[in-house]
Parts: sequence; C-alpha cells; structure tokens
Amino acid sequence: MRRIRQEITCIFVDIQDSSYKKSRLDYQNVIDIMADFLTETSLILTVHDVKVGAYLGDGLMAFCDAKDSQKRFIDAAYKILEMREKKDMFYKKNWRSSFNICIGVQTGFASLGYFPCKEFRHCTAMGDTVNLASRFCSLAETNSICADQGFYLENKGAITNFKLTPKTSLNSIKGYEGEQFNLVHATPKLYNEPSHDLCPNCSGLIETTSLFDEHEIRKCNVCDFGKLSPVTFQLRGLRHLKNRMRYLFRHRWWSNLNLQITGSFIS
Repeated sequence: MRRIRQEITCIFVDIQDSSYKKSRLDYQNVIDIMADFLTETSLILTVHDVKVGAYLGDGLMAFCDAKDSQKRFIDAAYKILEMREKKDMFYKKNWRSSFNICIGVQTGFASLGYFPCKEFRHCTAMGDTVNLASRFCSLAETNSICADQGFYLENKGAITNFKLTPKTSLNSIKGYEGEQFNLVHATPKLYNEPSHDLCPNCSGLIETTSLFDEHEIRKCNVCDFGKLSPVTFQLRGLRHLKNRMRYLFRHRWWSNLNLQITGSFIS
C-alpha cells in the first residue's frame, strides 16, 4: 500500500490516571486490567470496521475511511463506554478506584500508509486529524467523547444515546494556540444493568436470592459469589406499601375491590 492522503475519521481512547496507578499498585494487576480493556476495545472497533492504527501504552488510536464512518464511530464509542460500565466492578477489584476513560474523535484529511517504511509492515495514519483527535481525547470529560461541533452536526440523527454539552476551547490546545475550537462533550445515557448488579469476580449477573426486612442476600448466577446487602430505600418503601395494603385487605376495608398483591410491586 503506497502512502495516500485521504479523508478519515480518527478516534483516540485513553485510560485515565494509569501512570499514577502504575506507581502505586501491583504492576501486574495494572497491566492485566489495561490488557483486558484494550482487547475488549479492539474487538468492538473491529466489529464496527474500524482499524486500530497504534497502541500507545495506556490507550490506542484507530481510524477508517470518512465516508459514512461517523455513525460507526458513534456506535463504537457508545459500545466502548457501555462495556466499561458493565465491567466496572471487575476493573475496580484491582484498580482500587473507579476505572475511567476518555475518547477523542476528529474527521479530516490524513496520510495513510506504512510508516516509517513498508518493511515494518505497520499501516497507520498521520497528520493534523490524528493530532487533533489526540488533543480532544486529553480534553474529554471522564467517560465521555470530545469532538468538534461539526462532527456532531453531521451526525445529529445518530447520537440520540448521548447528552451533549458544548464547550468552547481557545488557546488551550497544544500545537494549535490561537485557534478556537467549538467542542462538544458527549456523555452516554447508558441503559445497561447497573454496575452493582455485576459480580466483581466474573462479571456475571448478581441476583437476589433471599429478602429480609432490612437486608437481602445476593448471589452470582455463574460463580456463586454472594454478599449481604442493605435493601434499597425504594425497595423498603414498596415493601411497606405492600404490607399496608395486606393490612387493609385483612380488615376488609377494601373488600369490594378485586386487587391482588404480588411481587410485581417490586420492580
């Protein structure tokens, strides 16, 4: 493949605070978590026909042809953030705190080909578009995407799963001092299972097996991990309502109503 100049969309995905963690946690644990995350991210990008151009220590750069690619990038970025949320308890186990990432995206022209030469057999992208995607990644808010406003305007029908927050950047991007960028931070509206319902050992689903007045026993349906958890306020409130209605039925206050109290009150 000869080097060509072509319009692409480029994405940078970076793990936040990894340098800090490397100096304070068990090195092998940090490497294992980073390897797991980068593997999962690479698989998601591959499924969306996005090529990984380089692994950069605690992150990666990927790209694909710009034609009709923006929606693919939006979908891929959402899946990456969703995956991070689903596996948050697994990552926290050895990360010792919240495992956070940031994503930067940019569309524009770049040089594609083998760099520095064909003998090394490494095809990647280079140029301003790649640099800006990297800079936007460093400006992104925790667990969100940062991109130029134009990127979102072209894809406004494809970003319904995100909350958009405009933010103007002036004289704050390294290498682009004096230039103004109308950036937009996109935070996902994740509809997956809450992280506290996932097993910290195997990421299997934790289900309630026994209910008491103030606590519940929750066990993993894969590895039998179990824990005793306090019942949530909402659950306690619904249980109180259920008991109160049973009292009313028992005293025939509502005997003329054909109502049935079932577990469906607890959602």
